Amino acid sequence: MPQTIQISVSCPHDLYEVVQLLSDETGRSQSAIACMLMEKGYPIVFEELNKIEIYKDLREKRKAKEKDTVGLTDTNEDDEKSKPKEVKGSKNNTKTSKDKP
Repeated sequence: MPQTIQISVSCPHDLYEVVQLLSDETGRSQSAIACMLMEKGYPIVFEELNKIEIYKDLREKRKAKEKDTVGLTDTNEDDEKSKPKEVKGSKNNTKTSKDKP
């Protein structure tokens, strides 16, 4: 028989009532009922933990992909748009005394 370990558990009153009801109806101890409920519930907990890990992995992959996408689309295409337009006939568009009116 596997070794058992004693633990103390605090639970909400409504859950305690369920444990107490099951104990009264089955003749099993509250400890046995609580252990049965944990045995039935732990696969659900593991499934939820697995979902969390999958979500974390997907989130990290998405962030890495977005970072790579930003790096690839960050080209100099906008440089032409951001350059100031030159005025015809003058490079710096300032009048000097040499310019005729």
